[in-house]
Amino acid sequence: MTKYQEFLKDLELLNIELIHINSDKSKELRETQEGLRIEYQLQYMGEPQINTVIGLIRYQLKIEINLFYVSKPEEIKDLISKMVLGYLIDFKSSNIENFQVMYKDPEIKEFFTKGQIVKTLWPFIRQLHIDLSNRHNLQVPPLPWIK
Repeated sequence: MTKYQEFLKDLELLNIELIHINSDKSKELRETQEGLRIEYQLQYMGEPQINTVIGLIRYQLKIEINLFYVSKPEEIKDLISKMVLGYLIDFKSSNIENFQVMYKDPEIKEFFTKGQIVKTLWPFIRQLHIDLSNRHNLQVPPLPWIK
């Protein structure tokens, strides 16, 4: 068993909760999608909250998604829409002490926070991005896959 498998074996996903949503449209899309770009930034809001009594591990994340046109050659960004989302994602650990010890390993922490959690949350973010864009009457390409 790899150290990643060992780390994950005691964890169970409990909840994914949208806690904040803000979506603004500043312009209409042009007839062409040439120069249309999507940028996103995902940020953890501090370290996870850990309740050792019940084995709960809670992460809070903020995701900002910007849709804009880039004009050449000067690379000027013309903002179309901006979305800011906040999520809580909760895990239950049957061995919280093991979680706390293994989470100190930088490789495990990176694997879990930049890989496992993001890939778990990403389908929710992609769908909400499409839904909010449709409500703004914006037909946008889907967010890219997380690789």
